[in-house]
Formats: sequence, C-alpha cells, structure tokens
Amino acid sequence: MKPIRGENMAEQMPKSEFRQEYEKALRECQENIQSAVSDYQKNLQDVLKDLRDSVVLLDFEQ
Repeated sequence: MKPIRGENMAEQMPKSEFRQEYEKALRECQENIQSAVSDYQKNLQDVLKDLRDSVVLLDFEQ
C-alpha cells in the first residue's frame, strides 16, 4: 500500500480504489490487534503458571 499525503486523499484516487485500500488497512489493523491480544494472553498464562510453580515450590520448601 503506497502512502498518500494530504487532507483530501479520497479525492486523489477513484473511490473504489480508496475503499479497497481502506478495507485492506482495516483488516491488517484488526489482524495485528488480534495477534497482539493473543500474544498478551499467552504471556499472561505463562506468567501465571510460573507464579503458581513458584508458590508450590515455596510451599514445599517450608
């Protein structure tokens, strides 16, 4: 996707092409957000598992 500069970028290309570019960018953003949320959830699960393991170890040592 080529960057378009200016306030009236919709006027610089046909509406159908602008809409296609807009929808493509929107899909990419949604995919990036979903990927980031998924990564965050996995990392959080890993941290929680590590915390549980640490608590079990501490409990066992006492």
